[in-house]
Amino acid sequence: MTVEVQPGPYRTPFRDFTLGDWVGVNTRHGGLPSTIEKQRVIAISVSVDSNGIPRYELSVSSVTQGRIAWLKMQVAALIARKAGIRAVISDDEPTGGNPGDLWTPETKISTQIQPPPTPK
Repeated sequence: MTVEVQPGPYRTPFRDFTLGDWVGVNTRHGGLPSTIEKQRVIAISVSVDSNGIPRYELSVSSVTQGRIAWLKMQVAALIARKAGIRAVISDDEPTGGNPGDLWTPETKISTQIQPPPTPK
């Protein structure tokens, strides 16, 4: 998602926040009341108009999008280590397995994946 930001108190990029920081973004849901959603800044674009006034655009990613991307990377890494073996995420844990483990039914190898760090 891309968001335009007008500089102001607590809203000036590179002074009040920068890449990787979490910001609140006001989103509308049709006729429903708007909500503030936690979004991570993944890119900042700056352009200057003919009057010398900067215009900022933020590319942001939600917590859910970040977790999905992290999980995809973890599964890809697991598959790369176990070339030719299909990774399965299942509710039926193997003997000695822990809830949330990724495991391969062919080898019954369990690999605990650590969650990403909690945002500050």
